[in-house]
Order: sequence, then C-alpha cells, then structure tokens
Amino acid sequence: MISDFLSGERFHRLGLYAEFFRGIPVEHQMAISLPGPDEQVIGVALNRARGDFSDQDRALLSVLRAR
Repeated sequence: MISDFLSGERFHRLGLYAEFFRGIPVEHQMAISLPGPDEQVIGVALNRARGDFSDQDRALLSVLRAR
C-alpha cells in the first residue's frame, strides 16, 4: 500500500502524483505481484479515491497471492 511507505502529504508532493494519480483520481493504492507463465510477473494494482485499504483488504489479497 502506498500508505505503508508515504504519508498522504508526501504522496501529494511526488511528481508522479501530480502527473498521473491526481488526474485519475487515486489517493490510495494496494498492489501485489503474482507469478505468471514462463517466468513472467503479473502485477495487480487496486486503486481508491477515498478510504485507505484495511487489514482485511490486505488479507484478502494475501490469499490470492498464496494460490
């Protein structure tokens, strides 16, 4: 989750936020990577404009990753 690494204030100061996330709008993101075929990696990102992801949301994605 972005909030694991950055406060909302620091996230908003990023050029990436100004150039990309603000226009979508995305305030919260949670992402995982999954193994794909032939040593490829599949990335999945979930985005929200309001309300950060919960521990329950994180646990649900962990189940997906374990498969």
